[in-house]
Amino acid sequence: MIGGANAQRKWLELIRIALVDMPQMLREITRAVVAGEPGAEIVAEYAAPVPLADVVRASDAQVLVVRDTPTVSAEATSLLDESRPLGVLAISDDGRSTVVYELKPHRVPLGEVSPERLVDAIRSAVSAPIEA
Repeated sequence: MIGGANAQRKWLELIRIALVDMPQMLREITRAVVAGEPGAEIVAEYAAPVPLADVVRASDAQVLVVRDTPTVSAEATSLLDESRPLGVLAISDDGRSTVVYELKPHRVPLGEVSPERLVDAIRSAVSAPIEA
């Protein structure tokens, strides 16, 4: 993990949030809400569009709060390469619509493949996670 043991302890204590390309009013509202939460902190703010992967690498954020644009879905999906769960909250400019992308890389070793296990794995790939 980036930052060693101290960063890992802080990771467990606080939810690290980055704000990206949000209208000023929504950024201020989000900042005020987060300030009232003892278990969360804003670790980075970007007023303009920035590649989300760059934001994650630079800030070590766990949650990105971003302007909802036509490219957010694809960009959020590309973050699945991260080795830890990550959330992207996309908010419309008027604040009336919000979408959450829960990006949780999940790897389950299946062992030897049987026909039944293969079918279960295929089904679960489009539904709930496979039980180990």
